[in-house]
Amino acid sequence: MKTSDSSEIARWELHQEIPSDPRLACELIRNVVATAEELGWDQAAVFAVHMALEEAIMNSIKHGNRRDLNKLVKIDIQIFLEHLVAIISDEGEGFDPDQVPDPRCDENVERCSGRGVLLMRQFMDEVVYDQEGRRVTMRKLRSPRTNPVDA
Repeated sequence: MKTSDSSEIARWELHQEIPSDPRLACELIRNVVATAEELGWDQAAVFAVHMALEEAIMNSIKHGNRRDLNKLVKIDIQIFLEHLVAIISDEGEGFDPDQVPDPRCDENVERCSGRGVLLMRQFMDEVVYDQEGRRVTMRKLRSPRTNPVDA
């Protein structure tokens, strides 16, 4: 996935490692959402970013690191003029996202797994897993209806 043109400068960046504690993730997500709003992103795009980040980070905490506070979740987010890139990685064993059962199928409707991967793919414009499923890179394009804030 192309993260950005090398000549493009991020308007905001976050590079952080947190223990596998959901409370720390919530604070971080609130910060990203507030920043996107300050930069003039529309509510639909902000909501999409919020949902996808919440799913990705919580999946890393719960499924990847199995809530082990000694394991870290690494979060790298850059907001550019026209898009956002988020890279979330954990220290877990990894997984194959293509093997996650589709939660929309009748036989999977009552299962508690698979919804996060589906939501991330629905809300973001690009979602790519690597490092055997231990890292996800997501990209969200800024809504074309929104006029960007002057730099």
